[in-house]
Amino acid sequence: MSIVAGAVLKTFIVVIFLTFTFCITPLIAQDKVAEGQYEIRGGTPSAPISKTATRWVLYGKSSGGYQLKSEIQGQPAGMRVLQIEDLTDHFVPTLIEYELYRSNEQTPSITASCDLSAGTVVCTGRSGHDKAIPSPPYKFSGPSWIWMEGLFSLDIPWLFDGAMNMAHTEDAKINIATLVVSGGTGVMIGDAVNIATLQAIKTPAQTLTIVAPTKPISWGFRSPKESSLEFVARESQELNGTKIAVKHYSSSADKTKTAGVWITDSGFITKIIVDRNATHALVNYKQYKKLIPELPIEAVSSKAASEAPAAH
Repeated sequence: MSIVAGAVLKTFIVVIFLTFTFCITPLIAQDKVAEGQYEIRGGTPSAPISKTATRWVLYGKSSGGYQLKSEIQGQPAGMRVLQIEDLTDHFVPTLIEYELYRSNEQTPSITASCDLSAGTVVCTGRSGHDKAIPSPPYKFSGPSWIWMEGLFSLDIPWLFDGAMNMAHTEDAKINIATLVVSGGTGVMIGDAVNIATLQAIKTPAQTLTIVAPTKPISWGFRSPKESSLEFVARESQELNGTKIAVKHYSSSADKTKTAGVWITDSGFITKIIVDRNATHALVNYKQYKKLIPELPIEAVSSKAASEAPAAH
């Protein structure tokens, strides 16, 4: 049973399962306030699957709010994809950016970013020396999670977390839309990863015909119908061996209320269950600032700082 419905459900499930293909590179971190991983679990009871999908670090910004840097694991051909978000104090995104690094690159080959700070979405980016023309402002109505069409190397929980926090999770009912961003340089990041994946699995007898833009193209936007999440109950959930308080939301279509989203009062998604074969769970969480009150503040070690996901 899904946490979303209709067209949004189909999009969300496709993205969830494709995020099984996900690498991490060191960087010295500063102002680190929290870090963790999202693990994706699926399969069947007799053949369970469990993989770390993303590893992320949250930094405090001197101007207020936070910056997220999440590295998507397991990219093909030595590629790396970073998801970077500027967030308010309440974890509402004001900018979402993706960076693609090819093998051994220190600067990204392709970038795609969308600014949400003015209540509209304006996207831009670059591929090599080619800059994408900024999109016209697109007005989106209400809480939305943003998907760059064709890009499946994503940190799904953080994207959905932003939408939940836009909606104010104290509400009994939350309406969330998928804002699909097409074209630009976002599609080029998705194409690069998908082509590398196909090249890695094709046989010597097979020929791969590539039809993809080589330069940035025009941006496009569309918003499928909203889906509703309803408050189920306040519950407790174990994280790092400690019980923490969470709020459980589920789709009105989920009569059993066993699927859904679990989120802390401070705005961290701890678990998303799409159905019994697709669960995202927060693991290996550490905080260096009191964000989840039941958990202790830990000292930042030099080793932990040196293992933060890299971004440029």
